[in-house]
Amino acid sequence: MSEQKFNKTSKALICALIILAVAAVVALITMLFSGIRSDVFFIKGEKEAPESARLTATTDYGQYYIDSMMFIGDSTLAGMIDAGVLKDGTATDQVWTGESGDLPLDYNIDTASVTCSADGKALTIAEAIKERSPDHVIIALGINNGVPYCTEEKFKEYYQKLITAIKDTNPSAKIILQSILPVSEKYAKSTSGVTAEKINNANKWIAELAEQNNVRYLDTASALKNTKGYLDSKYDSGNGLILNADGYNAMLNYIRTHGYK
Repeated sequence: MSEQKFNKTSKALICALIILAVAAVVALITMLFSGIRSDVFFIKGEKEAPESARLTATTDYGQYYIDSMMFIGDSTLAGMIDAGVLKDGTATDQVWTGESGDLPLDYNIDTASVTCSADGKALTIAEAIKERSPDHVIIALGINNGVPYCTEEKFKEYYQKLITAIKDTNPSAKIILQSILPVSEKYAKSTSGVTAEKINNANKWIAELAEQNNVRYLDTASALKNTKGYLDSKYDSGNGLILNADGYNAMLNYIRTHGYK
């Protein structure tokens, strides 16, 4: 091989090796950055998105965990008051709902008045949270107005208004969006607007909102369903919608064993 041809071959080989080396370095840097925790690099003031908003099984967080909570919800949650399953029984100040015992998910959700049975004072949800400053806030909405009448767009719009109002009032509150509870098969078949399919779809929307807002989603409904996906009869108070004391205790046990993390 002539010296000229040898030089050309060497140069080509060197160029190829340089290209391969650069590609290897780029690949190595990419792997390193993807494997390093994002909380080392994210800009101060930004929130690191959780791997998943869904709360999974944990050790039992105990009664103190339940006592630290403020429950905001519609008629399916308000039943806890009559069931007397929280501290102070039927005089509990932990459950906040509409004055009529329900809380429709609609355009006015962020300005709607809620009360607790302990004092009957009417406040907006944001005002109630500001007054009580709870460690944890569980939101359980959607069966009143939401599931029967709202499109996905409107359901998320209304729910988002409430999440924003709570965050603006108390940024440190740990917010948990609870799944809409199941209804009995009889109730679902007699109420065309509230079917198991519609409830399941709405729960997917709630889980998506939790992800988008860096809050948590709790699939409490799974602890209360029978094998057909409806409310288990042993947890039914009799109307197919509201739980009995055993049902609410099962719900609270699920909350305790799927703690905020």
